[in-house]
Amino acid sequence: MTRFVFWMLLASALGFIKLIALAYAMPPHDYGQYVAHFGIATLSGSLMSAGLIEKTIKAYPRQWVTGQRRVVLADALQIARTLGLRFLIAGALGALASVAGWVPFTLGEVVWTTGLGACTAWLALLASLYRAVGSQKALQNFTWWRSAATLAFSLPAGWLLGWQGAMGGDIIANLLGVVIGLCQLPRLYHDEPAPAQQASESSEPEKGRDIGHHQLYLANLAVSAVTMADKAWVSAAIGATLAGTYGVVMLIPQIAQLLVNVVVQHIGPLVIKFAHLKQRDTGRVSAVGLQASLLALFSLLLTAGVLAAKHLPYLDHLFAKFDISDLSLILAGMIAAGQIYSVIEFHLIARDRERDVLAASAISGLIFVCLFSMAALLHAKTEWFIAAAGISRWSQVWILRRAYLRHD
Repeated sequence: MTRFVFWMLLASALGFIKLIALAYAMPPHDYGQYVAHFGIATLSGSLMSAGLIEKTIKAYPRQWVTGQRRVVLADALQIARTLGLRFLIAGALGALASVAGWVPFTLGEVVWTTGLGACTAWLALLASLYRAVGSQKALQNFTWWRSAATLAFSLPAGWLLGWQGAMGGDIIANLLGVVIGLCQLPRLYHDEPAPAQQASESSEPEKGRDIGHHQLYLANLAVSAVTMADKAWVSAAIGATLAGTYGVVMLIPQIAQLLVNVVVQHIGPLVIKFAHLKQRDTGRVSAVGLQASLLALFSLLLTAGVLAAKHLPYLDHLFAKFDISDLSLILAGMIAAGQIYSVIEFHLIARDRERDVLAASAISGLIFVCLFSMAALLHAKTEWFIAAAGISRWSQVWILRRAYLRHD
């Protein structure tokens, strides 16, 4: 487990290195444009799935543990085709609207956003397939090659061609990640299940296994407004330059999210499988309290390290370039500790409590919209937007914690 976490963190760190390097290389305005369009593209990946990806989070581990491997692959293929068709139609309509002047977006912006959104959706589907298997080595290799490709293509393209080049590099890297992911799948899914499991594969799909995925889809959309659309909103409210500042500061919560994602990749499917088999997971690794404490400590050390780096030679250039204050870094550190919400969500999903996840996300999203609207109307500084995101995140954590304790 420790070795898996180390290599997954190292692989995920490549994406973070790309963002930091682009922040150094790009003017603040261009970097703000990049993070804003990147966020919108990622949000479109969630929006266009319409619940298809969310269904796989719980369904695939449950089908895998009962031996329904061919069912999983057939379903994933159908979802991939559906997603591709949806993005093709959306891209064509967006291009037509752009050429006709009906929307304030250029044709290039439509192409980059649609392309990256489709890649994001396909990669999310592949991640569900890998999590269902539970092979740490396969998931590690998939994540590593995907992250390495992103660094190799996006960084030089961004240096040479600006934010549009970085977006194009992301698309190429993600397509390569999809190809690499597909190449590993046959080896993972070729083994025949045990005789006792084969019977379940030919039986009717488990009744009610899809219940809740639409609620989870709506919940993810509400959360996406905070994590993906925030930079575009800041850009529209106070300018792309300050959106670049906001984007750099919010890398701190992203670092914490990298750590949480690595842990969730491992314990999330296990929690779902244990719950489905009506077994109790007694391992400390999946204990929410322990995870929350470790994440809080990590966030504290991370924030202290960033504050120290602000006054070190060579590193201080980035902080001065984007005019980053100490207060904004401290606020971002508080948001980083709130990323524990992902762990709590998996425990609730395993118990078919998607409605609790939706309620927490909806209330959090509403708070986010209200506070961001107020900050935008007042043309507030970036610290106010960061504080708004923090209040929104911790309200979600508080509601999820109450639901978890109620159903534990």
